[in-house]
Amino acid sequence: GALAMAVGYYYWACAKAGAVDFFKATLVARPLFAILCFGLVGFAGAPWQLALFGITDILGAAWTTAALHAEQKVNQQVN
Repeated sequence: GALAMAVGYYYWACAKAGAVDFFKATLVARPLFAILCFGLVGFAGAPWQLALFGITDILGAAWTTAALHAEQKVNQQVN
């Protein structure tokens, strides 16, 4: 939980600063983390609940992708 709070703060601070490159980087890291979670469950005998973290990160990456595309669309309309 403490790690999630720290990472959440990073996301909040980067969003406030408009650090788009940070969010683009998460589009690679989050699916990789999900694959790692699924691999640990499938091959290393980790508890199945760990897969829920992977699923959550996949959903978060999809949301981030949609938000970045929406922002890009708005910026194109303004310019």
